[in-house]
Amino acid sequence: MRNRILIVDNDLELIDHMRRVLDNEGYQVILADNGLSGIRAFYNGTPDLVILNSDLPKLNGFEVCQRIRDMATTPIIMLLTHGHAEETITGPDLGVNDLLTKPVPTDELLARIRATFRQSRLEQANISQQG
Repeated sequence: MRNRILIVDNDLELIDHMRRVLDNEGYQVILADNGLSGIRAFYNGTPDLVILNSDLPKLNGFEVCQRIRDMATTPIIMLLTHGHAEETITGPDLGVNDLLTKPVPTDELLARIRATFRQSRLEQANISQQG
């Protein structure tokens, strides 16, 4: 079974590029181009990981992150448009698992995705052992 990754970003060229790269890596990709459609896609697609732009129309990435955290513990990698100090503090406080400032080299994004999945599997294994 392929891991499902939801990409929520309004940069259509970027999400098309990421979709092709992730598809070639064996991931199933779900796309959304604004915060509201991102929440709908999350609810309908039950992704295993979310890649979320902080600067989105309709609902910004931080608001989307909060709504996702109200529903699930799915790992989130947030792409920061500016990388301001307040963004790097707000993201982890809201439950973001990793932060990257755009533009992100493809090989770095893939490495972060693999690391996030590894960490998520370790956390799930620990929870299973405790229960």
